[in-house]
Amino acid sequence: MQAVANAFQAYTGPAPGVVTENTYKVREGGEKGMKALTWQGANNVKVIDADIPDITQDSDVILKVTATTICGSDLHLYHGEILGLQKGDLLGHEFAGIVDKVGPAVKKLKVGDRVVTSFQIACGECRFCKQKLSSMCDRTNNSTLMRGMYGGNIEAKQADAGFFGYSHFTGKS
Repeated sequence: MQAVANAFQAYTGPAPGVVTENTYKVREGGEKGMKALTWQGANNVKVIDADIPDITQDSDVILKVTATTICGSDLHLYHGEILGLQKGDLLGHEFAGIVDKVGPAVKKLKVGDRVVTSFQIACGECRFCKQKLSSMCDRTNNSTLMRGMYGGNIEAKQADAGFFGYSHFTGKS
């Protein structure tokens, strides 16, 4: 099922109107410096030494994770029940840490601040974010597969927000 879901997403491309990018830029120097949990297939995960990410958008924040946990949602990933997982995907959507780097548009956080994150990624500007319904942000998840399955059609504006570390089905951010 993962292969079919990923082929559909590749064929249809990203959803229109999305403000987040799915690009992963390695910090200059390219050193490995963080541990990351990766999905290797159903019931198979592996901790790897991963590249330290860098800013790709002006509104990005790079966080040095100091605490994390798993929850019931992670079991869906572990068992391969969530569409759009690809071997090597980084997992994790509940974490806290210290701000390591901020993009130039970030005004409310500074390097060294301690933060707790929410699982969703929100733009802060769409109609849902303005109503404090950030998990429904329609500008941070570029998955046409998710929109096709749950939004009625690929152009639909009914979508889940992008979720941290929760497969390409949720925007793979």
